[in-house]
Amino acid sequence: MKHEDEMVVTLPDDLARMVRAEVSKGEFPSDSAVVQQALRERYIAQQQAELDRALDIGLADLKAGRRIPMEEAFRNVRAALFKT
Repeated sequence: MKHEDEMVVTLPDDLARMVRAEVSKGEFPSDSAVVQQALRERYIAQQQAELDRALDIGLADLKAGRRIPMEEAFRNVRAALFKT
């Protein structure tokens, strides 16, 4: 079952106009849907930026000759993914 918490959010006039414009264009069924999508997109962008930074670090390590055996790398990844 989907759980939703109700919140009251106050927006500056310019943002409120933007939200209403999206709804009036038919892009979203409600003001809440606009805000929900914006937050989802922000979260996804943050996650992508974090992955990009990690990839940049890894590539820099490779170029600098800092490497570990593949099995050790996989153990590290598994440990990071499944840590409690």
